[in-house]
Amino acid sequence: MAFSVPPLPMSGSQLKSVLDAIRTREPLSMSVPEMIASPDLVDGDLCVTAAGMFTVRAAGAIANATSVIDLTGSGLQAHLLARMPLGTVAVLLADTRPAADFAAGDILFAQGFAYRVAPAGASDHDLTTAGGTKLYVVGQPDDPAAYGAERDGATDDAAPVQRMLGDTADPARIASLVSIGSRATLRDGAFVNEAATPMLDFATGSQNARVEGVVIDSTAGATVINANAAGIRNGRVMNATVDADAYGVLVNYAAADIEGFWTTFSDIHSDDADAIEINLPDQGTGKYIWSLGNLLSAGQGSTVTTAGFAVGLAGPQGHITALNQIRESRLEAIHVEDGQKRGIVALNTGAGLQHDGIRVLNRESTDPEADGLVLLGNHLRHDGAGSGVYGVRFLHDGNGTLRHNITLANYLAGFDIGVSAGSSDQVVGANVIEGATIGLQLLNGSGRITDGILFKDGPDVLAEAKDRSRIDTRLVSDTTPAQVLNHTGAGQFPGAYVKSFAYPVYGSHTGSETLEDFAEIFPMGANERIAGRITLMAHAQRHCFFSADILWDGATLTVQNMVEMNRLGWQTELAASAGKLMLRVSIAAAYTDVRVDVDFDGVYYSRG
Repeated sequence: MAFSVPPLPMSGSQLKSVLDAIRTREPLSMSVPEMIASPDLVDGDLCVTAAGMFTVRAAGAIANATSVIDLTGSGLQAHLLARMPLGTVAVLLADTRPAADFAAGDILFAQGFAYRVAPAGASDHDLTTAGGTKLYVVGQPDDPAAYGAERDGATDDAAPVQRMLGDTADPARIASLVSIGSRATLRDGAFVNEAATPMLDFATGSQNARVEGVVIDSTAGATVINANAAGIRNGRVMNATVDADAYGVLVNYAAADIEGFWTTFSDIHSDDADAIEINLPDQGTGKYIWSLGNLLSAGQGSTVTTAGFAVGLAGPQGHITALNQIRESRLEAIHVEDGQKRGIVALNTGAGLQHDGIRVLNRESTDPEADGLVLLGNHLRHDGAGSGVYGVRFLHDGNGTLRHNITLANYLAGFDIGVSAGSSDQVVGANVIEGATIGLQLLNGSGRITDGILFKDGPDVLAEAKDRSRIDTRLVSDTTPAQVLNHTGAGQFPGAYVKSFAYPVYGSHTGSETLEDFAEIFPMGANERIAGRITLMAHAQRHCFFSADILWDGATLTVQNMVEMNRLGWQTELAASAGKLMLRVSIAAAYTDVRVDVDFDGVYYSRG
C-alpha cells in the first residue's frame, strides 16, 4: 500500500513517521528465537518465520509455543495469523488465540481439514478452541479426526465421534415445492412439511439427482418425494426416513418416459396412501424401477377403500421389488397392474397385513400386453383380521388374467386363500401355505397350474434330445406343437423319453353323425413307444371330459380304464391313424376349431 513521503529536507519527526509507516507495511524476516529475543519489536509488527507469519500483540493470551508465543525481549506476544495452517486438529483445539483475532467467516486449516469461524453468538457450531473461537467443520467430512479424534488406539474418542454424528438442530420447515435438478443431492438434513403441495420434486429432465440420508416428517397431505415430469434419468432416493400422511415416494403419469429410479434402503411410512407408488399405467416407456431393501408401511390412517399399498406398481417396463420388509399394509402389500413388463417381486417379508399379500390385476389386454410376473421367495403373513383375503391373487375379470406367471418358493400364512391363479396357465410350485381355508384356486376355467416348464407362444417342438436322454419335468405349452419329442441320435442306439406334457389341440367335425377324425393329439409312429394316462377336456357343447390308459408298441394301440363325462358327441374314441394318435368323435352338429386340452403322464419314448 502506498503512503505519502514528505519532500526533502525532512525534519527528524517526519523521518521517523516515514520509517514507522514502512515498518508497519513490510514484514520482518527472522527466526523464531530471534523474534522471541528481539527488544525492538512493537505492537503491530509482522514477523515472517519458518513456523509461519506472526503479528505482534500486547501480552494477554495464554502462550502455547505454537499459535501464541511470549516475546521475552520485548514483553509482547506473537500471534499466528489466521490464514496460517496448523499441523493437527489437536493443535487447533489447543489454540489460545482470542476470538477477537478472527472475523466470522474466516477459514482455518488443520490436518487437511477446513474450518469456518462461527459468529460469536452461534450455538450450532461443531468445535470451540481453547481461546474461545467457535468453528464449523467445512463439508462435514465423515472422519472423526476432523472433530478432534486422536485415533491413536488409546485415547477415548467418543466425544469427537459424537460431535461428528450429533445434529440436534431443529428440522428445516418446507412449505412449498423444492425442485431437485441434474446432479443435485439433498443429503443428511431433517425437514418438516406443513403444506399440501409436493415437498421434494425431481425436476424436468433431471439426471442423476439424489435424495439421500434425509429425515422427513410430513403432515399436510402432500406427496413427500415426487417424480412427475418428463425426461427424468437415474433418480435416486437412498437411506431416507419418511413419515407421511400421503404418498411417501410417487413416480406419476407425467414421468412416463422415466429411465431409472431407485428407492433403496429407506424407511418409508404413509398413513393414508402408498409408501411407494409407481404409477405409469399403459405407457410402455417408463422403465428400470427398483424398490430395494426398504422398511415400508401403509398405516391405518384411512379405511381399506383408500390407497394403502406398501408398493404399488402400474405399468413400469423392467422393475424389481425385492428385499423389502413390510410392517403393515391397509390394502395388499404389493400391488401390480397394467402393461408392466420384466417384473420381479422377490425376497420380501411382511407382517401385519390387513388384506392380500400380493395382488396382480388383469391387464393382458393392455397395449403393450403385460408380461407374466416372477414372484419368488416372499414370506408374507396376514394379521388374521377380516376374511376373503389372498396370499397371492391373480385377479380375473372381464379383461382376463395376467398370463404365464411364476409363483415359487413363497411362504404365505394366515390368508383365507393361499394362491388364486385366475384363469390362465401359471407356474406354481414349492410354496408353503399356512392356515388357509383354500390352498390353491384356479378360477374361471381354461387355466392350468404346473410346476414344470411353461411355454408361451410356442414352441414347435416341446423337447429335443439325444440318446439316453430322460426328461422328467412337465412341459406345458399354450399352443399346439408339431412334435412332442425330436430324437436326434443315431437310430441304432437307445432313444429318449418325456414323462409329462400338456397343450391344446383344435378339432373340427362335419356334423354328419359319423365317427371321423376330430383332432390330432400327438405323433405316434413306428419309432414311438408310449405307455401312460391321457386326459382330454373339450371346450364345446357339454365340455367333454375323457381320460384313459394308453399303450402303443409301435404297431398296436391299446386303450383301457377309460372314464368320461359329458361326451363331445354320440361316440368318442382314440385311434392310431397315419402315424398319429387321433381323437375321433361322432357329432350331429358341425364344429370348427374346438379347443381340446391334452394332458399326458407316463412315458413317451422316441427313437429317430
